[in-house]
Amino acid sequence: MRNICVFLVFIISIIVFKPNKINACRIDRAFEALIIYDYFKAKKLFYKSYKALPSPSAYGLSIIYYRKDNPFHHLDSALNYIQIAEIEIENINEKKKEKLLEFGYSLKSIKNLKQKISFDYYQIAYSYKNPDSLDLFISEHPWSDYVGDAVKKRDSIAFEIARKKNKSEFYLSYQKKYPKSLFNEKANELFHLTQYEEYTNDNSLKSYELFLKDCQESPYKIDAENRIYEIITRNQTLESFENIVNKYPENINVNEAWKKLYKLFMEEFSEKRFDEFKLKYPHYPYIEDLEKDYALSILKLFPFVNNGKWGYINKTGKIEIKAIYDEIGFFSEGLAAARLDEKYGFISKSNESVIPFNYDGVYDFESNRALIEKDDKMGMIDRIGSYILHPIYEDIGSLNENKFFFLKDSLYGYMDINGKIIIQEKFEEAFSFENGVAKVFINDKQAIINSNGDYLFPPLFNRVKKFSDSLYLVKEDNLWGIAKPNGNLILPCSYDNIGELKNNRAFITSNQKIGFIDKSGKVIISLKYNAPYNYQEVCNFHLGLATVLKNGKYGMIDTLGNIKIKFTYKQLGKSSELIAYKKNNLWGYIRPNGKKILSPKYDYAESTQNGIAIVQNDTLMGMINNSAKYIIPLAYKNISELSSSHYLIESGGLYGIINKEGKHLLPLEYKEISPITSNYIKVKKEDEVLYFNLLENKFIKVKK
Repeated sequence: MRNICVFLVFIISIIVFKPNKINACRIDRAFEALIIYDYFKAKKLFYKSYKALPSPSAYGLSIIYYRKDNPFHHLDSALNYIQIAEIEIENINEKKKEKLLEFGYSLKSIKNLKQKISFDYYQIAYSYKNPDSLDLFISEHPWSDYVGDAVKKRDSIAFEIARKKNKSEFYLSYQKKYPKSLFNEKANELFHLTQYEEYTNDNSLKSYELFLKDCQESPYKIDAENRIYEIITRNQTLESFENIVNKYPENINVNEAWKKLYKLFMEEFSEKRFDEFKLKYPHYPYIEDLEKDYALSILKLFPFVNNGKWGYINKTGKIEIKAIYDEIGFFSEGLAAARLDEKYGFISKSNESVIPFNYDGVYDFESNRALIEKDDKMGMIDRIGSYILHPIYEDIGSLNENKFFFLKDSLYGYMDINGKIIIQEKFEEAFSFENGVAKVFINDKQAIINSNGDYLFPPLFNRVKKFSDSLYLVKEDNLWGIAKPNGNLILPCSYDNIGELKNNRAFITSNQKIGFIDKSGKVIISLKYNAPYNYQEVCNFHLGLATVLKNGKYGMIDTLGNIKIKFTYKQLGKSSELIAYKKNNLWGYIRPNGKKILSPKYDYAESTQNGIAIVQNDTLMGMINNSAKYIIPLAYKNISELSSSHYLIESGGLYGIINKEGKHLLPLEYKEISPITSNYIKVKKEDEVLYFNLLENKFIKVKK
């Protein structure tokens, strides 16, 4: 720019003079020399013509300095002279301009050359791959046609530098330095992302809290709130959800936390528990829903069918949910499985589709969890339909003791109620936990594990099961023995069967002989008795006695082997308050002391159980009590227990119900009777399905 000013001063000082004919001829000869590439002559003549004709002379000199086929190439000089040529063209008369057109001199050609020179500067600036060099070009060539490209290249290069450094401070600096950049939106995205990652790289609760405090406007605020929610509620405990609602009331998941807190608190639903919840959590935001939920939870609903579709009625027979479903189940934990258009989901008692109909199969809810089937795989959902386990498993067991087994890639493992693996998959087969232990198979051997997956009994035998507090029944080559927890045998595997401990005794059998051992595995009564055909039932000690067979006759012994009822009976039932015995092909009853209570009169009889026994003559059954008095007369083909005070009777393929006093509650006219709960039964008569309330002794019928 300084050179331009010098020339301008020089030009102003001479513009009062008009070029003479000699100068005009000289400028022509300069362009003619330029045409034939005589750069030395052309340069000399252009300089001599400069005072008189600065614009065309500067144009010619710019061409010489721009071209690379001569020793005078100098880009800065080319730029200086072309700028002078552009300024001074206003001082050339039109006649001279017209004459010089034959040499290519014009404002258009000056501008074209100026852009070519600028392009070379642009290429040089870009070659450095440095935003500063392009910034310099942009500032010194604001008129250039290549400024737009230079800006884009500069922004791109600067953005890539920021990306390589990948720190929030560099993305922020980029946005401030280049506020109009096309990459600003992406730079802003990356700024927020890297800022979030820098704050929370240790994935700790404290880091997410600090991030939310310092970065309120960040688009990752929701993600941070979600992570806080996940971290705190990882174990899905009541306390964890309390923490969310109390400490993080602005968290986006606070409503979800309230709902889960409620569900956990109300797992054992009762009016008392309901009142406790309202008292403890007065700020629960869904109190109206809670009241409605309680009212619905105590509402008993029963399936009914109409024109091939299913719905629900209450205990008065009023239709609560219209018959619109292809299949339904009974309500469990406030939800019922239902099928529509070949897909299963869950509905509430208010007929809301709580969990959409997306599954090929579902199981009832238990502890706020339900198993589902989809595309021949199993998974698990919670009460709002969120996956605890996605359907990727070959098999999932029922939830027992807050644990369940799962099968994946042909191996079994165990998870807790929240789907967290607590025992890695390594077993060939697995069973549900009971009393803190579970049976598993590994290498075709059965073992027993605890909740941590530790072996309580190692995989050494074909079968193993608990015998006493410190001993196990084991089976090898189809024979049973007893072993310590380390697998060492204290009773060899030489017995056909070993029973469960009853009255500190368990039977042992071998070659149709039977004896007894105590809880330590010591043989108390040797294998000197014959095993009755039903020994697994009658040879268990009860009231200190067990039935055994000797020389074809039945008798009873005590736990020390002393004979308490002599071996004189053709058959004896199991020890009870009233013991059935057989003599002369008929059955009667005796007391445990051997005293006869009822002489043989029945074709079949059982010892009493819970004070009641089934008896039979010909094809008719009845029931007696411990005093050998009839509770139910001999009038039925079959009798079975429905409850402690109700019995199912059957005759001629039809069913009825009778109570323990012998009173008929339902006559013998139903095709099917099956219990639903302790107080309700389902009955089927012809094609009609009805429900019967055992407590109130009345039917539930659909009110049309």
